[in-house]
Amino acid sequence: MDGSLLIVLLIGLMYVVLVMPRRRQMARARQLQASLAPGDAVVTIGGIHGVISAVDSDSVHVVVASGVELRMVRDAVARKVAAEVSDSGESTAVREAASDESGDAPEGEARP
Repeated sequence: MDGSLLIVLLIGLMYVVLVMPRRRQMARARQLQASLAPGDAVVTIGGIHGVISAVDSDSVHVVVASGVELRMVRDAVARKVAAEVSDSGESTAVREAASDESGDAPEGEARP
């Protein structure tokens, strides 16, 4: 009897340690994907920063630089980030992506 109780306790512990955190993580990912909207600044699972310009049923369009828009599945968005909008109305995420491509540093910052 003691051996079977130990096995049940180990299975219960494995469930709590392994399964429950993964379920919570998946629920947060579904919630994030459902809440995506145009204008949200995001980071993809590949580390690309951009701003969502359009949302389809299974994909999002992300502007990563001036004139550069990527279409990707919603699952590729890892998280939302706070985006600051400059006086010109351009998001800092897009401005930084454009400056990375051109090799220019954003105003007030030196390039290493």
